Amino acid sequence: MKPRKIILLAGCAVLLCICIVQMITSASDKVKIFEFSDEPDEIVLEKPDETLTIVKNGEDWLLGDKKYPAAGSAVDDIINSLKSIKALDKVGSASSEAVAARYDLIEEKAVTATAKKGGKVLRSVTVGKDATAGSQSYITIDGGKDVYLATGNLSGAFSKSVDELRSRAVLTLDKTAISSVSITPADGTAWTLSRTGEGMDVNWNISGADVEVDAEVAKSWVESLATFAAAKWHDENENLGGEKLVSAKIVCGGKNVSFDLYKIPSESDEGSVVYYGNCSETPYTFELASYAAQKLLKKPEDLTK
Repeated sequence: MKPRKIILLAGCAVLLCICIVQMITSASDKVKIFEFSDEPDEIVLEKPDETLTIVKNGEDWLLGDKKYPAAGSAVDDIINSLKSIKALDKVGSASSEAVAARYDLIEEKAVTATAKKGGKVLRSVTVGKDATAGSQSYITIDGGKDVYLATGNLSGAFSKSVDELRSRAVLTLDKTAISSVSITPADGTAWTLSRTGEGMDVNWNISGADVEVDAEVAKSWVESLATFAAAKWHDENENLGGEKLVSAKIVCGGKNVSFDLYKIPSESDEGSVVYYGNCSETPYTFELASYAAQKLLKKPEDLTK
């Protein structure tokens, strides 16, 4: 190959490298990361039809005026989305009404999430429409007018309803501290299973029934009663009708927990039974999944060898 061609090819290669570096540098210059490190104690979600405030109380988060316990993981997702926002590009200015409307950054459509600590705003993000490219959103930051294209489905993250953010926990006990369970069927005789001793010296005793209890079966059942989750919440002490199936009392570490279970029969052959309950650990009526309801419908003979 002639020296002249070699020089030309080398020159082309150098120019190509320069172009690539410039493209990378130009792209990185457009990307902005908005971050904060403080831990908020209040989150405000403003949607066109409602405003929801989430306040930290000790280690827990409480939702709205009724102070429903929130699911910690759901609140963490919102906080993490606010803590670090990656803006890929500035696409316009919301100071123009036409631009704001183009990106749905108007009061009738936008969603705003605000993180606060001690009343001070740490970050406020207003989210408009989603980009056609996928998991990206058009946003403004801290009340500014610059419109950015940001990564992530921020609209979905900040549009959660109370029901989506609410904790499903009805009952959470230390399963190893449950000392007795009393079951009173609506149509039968009450019976009680008690646990005494510790470690390898645990003994199981049953009263109200003449059966020989299997220790492993008894342990598994009693410890399954330590947790219950609501499939759906209803209003405080709401009566949904139906028939009462059973009342239960669980003694755990000196605490007495009462639990009433009800059934609403299916209205058709294709429908399903609805189970719901009331528990002394929450003032709200709740529905239970069928498998959870079955835990309270045990009979003494189910605990035998």
